[in-house]
Amino acid sequence: LFRDMVITSNSDLTIDSAEFWDSRFEDCAFVSCSDTAGSTTQPVMWLRNSAAASGFGNSAGNTNQIHLRNVRFEAFGTGALWIGQGTGNASNPNGFYITDCKFEADAMAGGPYLSTDNTTKNVYGEHLYVFAGGFAAGFSTAQTLISLFGANHALRDVAIGNGASANVVNGVLAHAVGGSTIVLEDIVGGYGTSPTTAHINFDDSATGRYTVKNCPTNT
Repeated sequence: LFRDMVITSNSDLTIDSAEFWDSRFEDCAFVSCSDTAGSTTQPVMWLRNSAAASGFGNSAGNTNQIHLRNVRFEAFGTGALWIGQGTGNASNPNGFYITDCKFEADAMAGGPYLSTDNTTKNVYGEHLYVFAGGFAAGFSTAQTLISLFGANHALRDVAIGNGASANVVNGVLAHAVGGSTIVLEDIVGGYGTSPTTAHINFDDSATGRYTVKNCPTNT
């Protein structure tokens, strides 16, 4: 159990995992943690099955049943929370509960804020605030804020938007794998600048199903 914990100004991957299960993050804050601009491998928190192809950090098992409640990701650059298989692993990460959390950055430098890979199952996000304030100096590539790939996920009661910068491609990019469903409910877009693609984008290569209810946007 990680509770009442603050980590600030870490210029690297901050929380990493391998076969990590039955654990809780409650009332924690991660502030001003980021890697080099444009990094596709260094979010603040990476919940993955395996962190190495072999040896230390390698696992054939999975990361599962992790809860984040009232966790604040603030002023990050290269992504906040990513969930996935990781390196040298064939298992399905599953069972993630993300509740009453904040994802806000005013210096975006790459990567989705919240991301799940195609092997991930059962990710449930509820009561989330997701806001892209602006770009980091020298970086200008717009990003998808929530990249929701995999099976049997649900997002509910999400406020998502940006400021004056054209820094959002998609508010949500959803990709349901075959035989599964992704549920999107009350995902409300409040954008200062329109996404370059969509508030919610259903990936056209997906073969799964979607249930969508009350997902308006102002632009």
